[in-house]
Amino acid sequence: MLVKAKRTKLNMKLADCAALCGVGINTLSRIENGNANCTLSAVFSVLQGIGIKLTTKELLTPDSNSLADNEWV
Repeated sequence: MLVKAKRTKLNMKLADCAALCGVGINTLSRIENGNANCTLSAVFSVLQGIGIKLTTKELLTPDSNSLADNEWV
């Protein structure tokens, strides 16, 4: 929903946004509708293309409280 809101705020048509982001129209539509059948690469291309940055509030540095290298978050 965030992607579609940003695209419409920019007054971009689906086809124009897809071309700008280097993805297909169907791929962009799936991302906008929350379809899980999209590659992470495509999602990152779209986010970068329309100016959405991902951030974290946590400082991701190794310390004594961090997980072991073989543990999943």
